[in-house]
Amino acid sequence: MRNDVLHRVRLHHEGIGAPGATVRVGIGRGGSALPSFYSTRMRFDEGCLVRLRSLDSLLAELPEGPTVMKVDVEGTEEEVLRHGQRFLAERRPKILCEVLAGVADPAALEALLAPHGYRWYLVTETVLEPRERLEPHPRFRDWLFTTRTPEELAKLSVGVA
Repeated sequence: MRNDVLHRVRLHHEGIGAPGATVRVGIGRGGSALPSFYSTRMRFDEGCLVRLRSLDSLLAELPEGPTVMKVDVEGTEEEVLRHGQRFLAERRPKILCEVLAGVADPAALEALLAPHGYRWYLVTETVLEPRERLEPHPRFRDWLFTTRTPEELAKLSVGVA
C-alpha cells in the first residue's frame, strides 16, 4: 500500500518451506516495531498462523519466462531449497540469497544447488565475486546463485571480479 503497487501484486497468505508445516508470524501494533525478516525458527506467542508450501508447488502457478527469487529466511534457506529441487531443475531461477555467517549451512546449500549447475557469487559493494566454496562473509551477506558463468555475466554488463 505504501508503494502503491497493490494493482500489480498478488498477495499469498502462505510461506515457502516444508509443505504442510505452519509458522506463527508476529503482528505489530503499528510503526516499524516488527523485524523486517522472518524465519520458521522464530517464535511468537501471538500472531497470524501461516501455512507453508513447497517451492516446487509454485511451478504450476507461475507464468513461463525468466524467474528471479529473493531468499531472506534467516538461516532456513536449506529448507526452502530442499523442497524446491524440481523448481530449480525446471526453472533455473536467478536467486539473490542472504547467507548468514554462523547460521546458514553452506555445505548443505552447495549440495542442493550444485546438481542444477549453479554457481555462487558473493555480492560486494561494487562487483560479484565468484567463489569456489560458499563461505558466509561477516560483512557481505548476500549471494547470487545462478547457472551463468562469470564470462556470461560480464557480457550482460554485470561487474564480476
